[in-house]
Amino acid sequence: MAGCSSLSPPDSGIVRVPDKNEYGDLFYLEARVCRPDTASPAPILVLNHGAPGAGSTRQDISPPECSSAAVRWFVARGYVVVLPMRRGYGRSSGDWAEDPGPCSNPDYARAAREGAHDIGLTVALARKLPGTRRDGLVVLGWDTGGMATLAYAGSNPPAGTRAIIMAANGGTRGGSEAGHVCRPDLLVDAAGQLGTTARISTLWVYARNDRTVTPELATAMSAAFAAAGGHVTMQQPDAPMAEGHDLFFASAGAGVWGPLVERFLRR
Repeated sequence: MAGCSSLSPPDSGIVRVPDKNEYGDLFYLEARVCRPDTASPAPILVLNHGAPGAGSTRQDISPPECSSAAVRWFVARGYVVVLPMRRGYGRSSGDWAEDPGPCSNPDYARAAREGAHDIGLTVALARKLPGTRRDGLVVLGWDTGGMATLAYAGSNPPAGTRAIIMAANGGTRGGSEAGHVCRPDLLVDAAGQLGTTARISTLWVYARNDRTVTPELATAMSAAFAAAGGHVTMQQPDAPMAEGHDLFFASAGAGVWGPLVERFLRR
């Protein structure tokens, strides 16, 4: 797909990221921008959303607010946080491209690469925002956004990319129900496929009580990714809530994953 080169005014809070599909039709991805209180150029963190359990609600979701605990944690550490909505989600236009296919035989790697395209487009244009640095880029994904982020790690990220972080990645659910992963064996296989081209450091954070992606499944995925050549640091903390899959955006979540992320980025 051919990219364009403009953004709506950076002080609007919401920016529109333009692109064209294979037919030359223009569409836009919506993204929220949250800035730290600093006059110095700041590094960028692109935070990628998950998928609702019911596909019919994809257009009902919206970018997290700048006031959310997870966003505030990164803004407080000097990051310009960009929160894009990928194709087919929220008010972003374009057809939903991340359908992995039937639950009996999902193609998780293909779906993840479609999401990685949207992440790449957002990164390219976010780096043109006033007041941002071209080095120190961090890309983070939660749930389905985690798999897209993992695919982005293997898509030749720009120079200056610092790290890739996955939080509670569950693949793309497609038509499956929330809390259920279709064909876990194929999710492991997809992690291996994506690891073949990923050469940037990745941090994987999965709560021990994640009932969507069990510790056993998360471990198998990270092992497949590493065996294929990917660089993995795995962390599996205890989450102070019944469903650990929700740790990242929980109000108390940053108290658990924050020190792990800070240590990883400092290293």
